[in-house]
Amino acid sequence: MEITMQESLYIYYGVFLFSICMSFIYQRNYQEKKDVKLKKGVLIFLIIAPVVLMQTLRYKVGTDYYPYEVLYREIIKGSHNVVYQKYSNEYFYVLECIISDKLVGDVWGFFFINAFIENTLVFVLLDYYKKKIDMPLAYTIFYFMFYPMFLNAERQSVAMTIVWVGIILLEKRKFIGYFILVAIAIMFHNSAIIYAGVGVIYLFDSILNYIKKYSGIFISLFIAGVLISYWYGYVIMSFILNNFSFLGKYKRYLIDDKSKISLAYIVVLLLMVPCIIYLKNIEKNEMYNKVYIIGFVLQIVLLMVSLAGQFGNRLFAYFYNVEIISIAMLKQSISKTNRKYITTSYSISAMIYFYILYFYIGNSQIFPYRMITEKFIKWH
Repeated sequence: MEITMQESLYIYYGVFLFSICMSFIYQRNYQEKKDVKLKKGVLIFLIIAPVVLMQTLRYKVGTDYYPYEVLYREIIKGSHNVVYQKYSNEYFYVLECIISDKLVGDVWGFFFINAFIENTLVFVLLDYYKKKIDMPLAYTIFYFMFYPMFLNAERQSVAMTIVWVGIILLEKRKFIGYFILVAIAIMFHNSAIIYAGVGVIYLFDSILNYIKKYSGIFISLFIAGVLISYWYGYVIMSFILNNFSFLGKYKRYLIDDKSKISLAYIVVLLLMVPCIIYLKNIEKNEMYNKVYIIGFVLQIVLLMVSLAGQFGNRLFAYFYNVEIISIAMLKQSISKTNRKYITTSYSISAMIYFYILYFYIGNSQIFPYRMITEKFIKWH
């Protein structure tokens, strides 16, 4: 039996809201010091498992589903295969395919491994901040605004969640551990190397102070950068990619004409406006860290890059953790009177965003939701 568009919407909303409710109970138990080990373990399972199950058991859901199925079939043929060799520098991705083939002999095993890693690491990240953020709100922003990417950019999504957790080590100034995690993420998707740059910037406090001091100049440079990117972005990026051979494989991401920034990305940045207004309040939060300022600045830069190359959009997504953590921290950093307003406005906005962008417009092609059983029924 096929699942209709409306039923698919109920599935997504139902799974997301169930997980969010479980995170509410989990955080409340922590705050009331009722986090008994067994009960805590059950709640963690209930937060993660439904989403992992939904992500694993899908069939033809997401624009990248079929390409990953093709890549999987080619990679498991062995190291002599051209596709295997092409992705050999992203060894952990190749390893995922091999393990999936050995265990279940089908691509859904690969999707399960990815789903388990991603959702577990997202929980680890939010659990680390649970003392000073609102977990349900963080999950609401994550699920309704950013989760659909996890049904498409499989390799990058794993890399993203690994470096997100790596931020915890960066905050603790465990730099060796941080760069090891970045190296692991790169082995899933090479683009994770951008977080090596984040680590370097983090090491130099003076850079951030300099940016704050001369913010007016940087705003002017940003405006100039947008204009230059719009008119000459393709020429500049084309020159770079043509003259540095190791970057040649990214030529396919070049945009050959004047591109427009997607409104969806603008909305993501606009989410941060209340956080900027209440930045002084957030800075008083003991879990606040300057790394998220770095991430937000890089998002703006990458949005300019997206005018010339599609990889700007891909790299932009690496910093979705900025919105997730900052907004959840904002709620805990303002007066109780304003907290209900923040929760309500952000939650409704996120659900509307999901409905319009993914259900109505059809971005990412995650509708209608199909079960893996449909695949096996067709086989037999």
